[in-house]
Amino acid sequence: MSEQDFNYSGAPDANDPVSLIRFRLGDTDERDVLLTDSEILTTLDLLPTIAHATLWCAKAARAKLARRVTTDIGSVRIETEAKFRHYDVVVKDLEKGGFGDIPGGDGSGPTLGMFVGGTSRQRFIDSKLDEDRVQPAFEVGVHDNPGAPTEDDSEWGR
Repeated sequence: MSEQDFNYSGAPDANDPVSLIRFRLGDTDERDVLLTDSEILTTLDLLPTIAHATLWCAKAARAKLARRVTTDIGSVRIETEAKFRHYDVVVKDLEKGGFGDIPGGDGSGPTLGMFVGGTSRQRFIDSKLDEDRVQPAFEVGVHDNPGAPTEDDSEWGR
């Protein structure tokens, strides 16, 4: 591996997304590099946010570790299952939205946000304001009977 394939100064830099991804994944040891800088940069080019790229890189690292096996060399034992489990936990954390430590993952920009009902709140508001869109015929309260007695009425339950 050439020197250009791994570049990490020892501290993540907010202006360097590659170092942020390396730091978040724990891929900071130049003696045991799982992802090259070019692989991370390609991921950043393909995906819209650092958060998306981090998740994809974590899955790539997990896939690489899944191919490796535990090795015994004399008295030294290299446990790849522990590394695989680590990246499996990282992937699951990122899939649940654990992006608070990644710029763009704290709600300040587009992230892997949660959608309820298949649409975002902003898209719902935009569709309500769109005059060209056919508005739904039904809405909450359409079957309410304003003349029916309520619990507050004195005649309720008589």
